[in-house]
Amino acid sequence: MLQSFKISSVLALHRLFPFTLKDKAKYWFTSLPLNSITTWDQLKAKFLQEFYPASKTTEVRRVIQDFQQKPGEAFHEAFDRLKELLRSCPHHEIPRWQLVKLFFERVSETHQAMINASSSGTFMWQDPEEAWQFLEQLSNGSKANFSTRKTTSTAAAVGVDADWKKEVKKEISELNRKFDRLLATLQNGPPNSSQEGQGGPKMQEANQVYGQGQGQHNNG
Repeated sequence: MLQSFKISSVLALHRLFPFTLKDKAKYWFTSLPLNSITTWDQLKAKFLQEFYPASKTTEVRRVIQDFQQKPGEAFHEAFDRLKELLRSCPHHEIPRWQLVKLFFERVSETHQAMINASSSGTFMWQDPEEAWQFLEQLSNGSKANFSTRKTTSTAAAVGVDADWKKEVKKEISELNRKFDRLLATLQNGPPNSSQEGQGGPKMQEANQVYGQGQGQHNNG
């Protein structure tokens, strides 16, 4: 029964594979000689030979093994970047336990401490697949926390911006009110001759109003 299921799965992969291709890969597949490939292993080998030459595979493996978390990079960003490297070379053949160990050793000490604390210090003793899933969970938690902090920061910035605009509007309104008073004072006519020495009470009031407006504006 198990053998029959395995054979059926391989046949399904073989039949569905062409529908996953496009452009250059699809043209390559349709140009293969008829009956030149009869097994899934043959198809996989041919495909990798065509699109993943040994030099490219070696280079991607080197990049994976040289993986290092970047300064300021969030936990989930580092983990997603490693997974993207693995997807770029699906036949990297680096065992899961080695990937788990590599990621743990190449993240910051802060994130290493987080991993150890979250697993009660048993992370490196876990089954490799369980450890990888544990990293997936931590990555999801990091994404959620990052999104929450970003939303909170945005809301705070909007609040500060709204307060600033309200304050500016208030100052402009006050300046307009004082300017109206200044115009009204000046429109009452020039000072009489007996008041020329001091500019007259009207001019004195106008100067006082104008001086207050200028002082508030400069202090702002």
